[in-house]
Amino acid sequence: MALVSTSATEHVTVFNLLSLPYGVCRNLLDIMPLKDLYFLRKGSDAIKSLSAFRGDVVEELYLKTDTSELESPIVFVSFSEVMNRQFNTTPLKGLKVHMGPDIVPDVLFSKMENKHYRELCLLGNYSWKTVVAFLHAGVEYIGLYGHMDLPVKNVEEFFKTLICYKIQHVDIQTDNYEPSWLLTTERMCNNAVGITVKFASFDEQFYPEIIVTSDNAETRFVGYAFFDELEYLDDSDDDETDESDDEETDDEEMEESDDEKMEDVESFDDNNVKNDIMN
Repeated sequence: MALVSTSATEHVTVFNLLSLPYGVCRNLLDIMPLKDLYFLRKGSDAIKSLSAFRGDVVEELYLKTDTSELESPIVFVSFSEVMNRQFNTTPLKGLKVHMGPDIVPDVLFSKMENKHYRELCLLGNYSWKTVVAFLHAGVEYIGLYGHMDLPVKNVEEFFKTLICYKIQHVDIQTDNYEPSWLLTTERMCNNAVGITVKFASFDEQFYPEIIVTSDNAETRFVGYAFFDELEYLDDSDDDETDESDDEETDDEEMEESDDEKMEDVESFDDNNVKNDIMN
């Protein structure tokens, strides 16, 4: 149960907390859930000062490799800056990381007070194992961008891990996305006991989705592919239909052209007959 209410009585809670002996107040701030502390700090500079030993608590943390030249309207903090801080920096909602060879997940976690983020986004260059290293039981959404190294032999293991963590939604927008990734996942789930899978929708054949249900938990995988990459969609029937339509159109045009020629010939003959009579 939360120790602090975020309702209209929050200011009373802060007042009562500050009225306690220093040792008692500090002990409460020490064990207080970060979410409650985050809201308390917003309403009281005194609480913010007294709880400074808990580090910085932010809603979202945007982190980038020191070698990145990322241009973004969002301010990304360099990895070295976070590591050199004398305090922890813990995101409550989102963690967005522009990956590079210098960023090691376990090292980053050493500068956090546990893993609280529910949304994870990765950019830059990274491997599927890096994605797994950032996972924890509270993650609900994953957005994969940039370039993710995912060998064919590891596709099943990667998606099986995401399903086991019960991630609710996974967006795959990497520049090396392969439609076969979702196909492999579908086949894997169809062959597994206790797991169901279905294609949810095709948005103009551009956003293939599959929904995997396991232990009453649903995971939606969305892949972003260009039209020419969707090898599993057979458009041959459509092509034949188009060709057939083109042939019918050509035949109709030829028939119309022949009719016009016949009309011209008949008109020419009639004129010749009239001329002969007149002469």
